[in-house]
Amino acid sequence: MSMRKGADWTDRLFTTVEVVLCVVPILVVAILWASVSASGADLTSTLRENPSMTVSFLAAMAQPLVAWMLRFVHDHHVDGDDGYALANLVGLFCGELLMQSLPGAVGCGLLMWRMWRGGAGELGEWKGRRGLGGVLADVSGAIVIIAIGALCAFCTWRIGA
Repeated sequence: MSMRKGADWTDRLFTTVEVVLCVVPILVVAILWASVSASGADLTSTLRENPSMTVSFLAAMAQPLVAWMLRFVHDHHVDGDDGYALANLVGLFCGELLMQSLPGAVGCGLLMWRMWRGGAGELGEWKGRRGLGGVLADVSGAIVIIAIGALCAFCTWRIGA
């Protein structure tokens, strides 16, 4: 039995969010395939003609990467390094918002909400212990997700303009 308070529920939540994020690309590919089948066109012409679908496809393909990052976050949380876990969750949440990924944003938001009370005080201690270089190294994966999200957001804004 785990010594962490509410550990079982948090562990299940991490696993559920990871599974959902790995299923998202499959659903998007199925929707894309149905769209291609209905129009009678090939995949490349469909993506070329519908740039918003292309952006959705790119955002969906990033979801397994987010799930993989959540595995590292969960491992650090289990080891008691909640500063690392929360800093990465904040970055992943921002990236998910930029990608406009509802499952990812809700999942990361729930995980942050679940961990915030117990670990928010550790952010400052983690930052002081790691220093600027260590903090940037620790959140580098979340920075990549933010960059992918920024690309998706910029493309979406350009399409809408």
